[in-house]
Amino acid sequence: VADEHGGGAGADGLVEASITAKSPGLLCGGPVVERLLEKHFSECSIQWGGVEGDPVARGDVVATLRGPAGDVLRVERILLNLLGRLSGIATNSARWAEAGRAIRV
Repeated sequence: VADEHGGGAGADGLVEASITAKSPGLLCGGPVVERLLEKHFSECSIQWGGVEGDPVARGDVVATLRGPAGDVLRVERILLNLLGRLSGIATNSARWAEAGRAIRV
């Protein structure tokens, strides 16, 4: 989490956090994250680096979260867990679907 002002804005200052992909896969979980922020962290905003289902490469910025430092720190781990789990499921499902494409039923 990088402080926008670089001078230690404190718990109430505005900060920005970039969420980057640790490995290649598919982006999934945006609507869940949007709802979480809307209901519980309404002062935070998120800018997506892609849309639901988009492929991402290692190091891609998946999203940028902005808001009061305290809120960003409280929600960041939740967002990382949600996006990591849901994107992992989507990526694995896509791999299995591709692997089974040649199988005739």
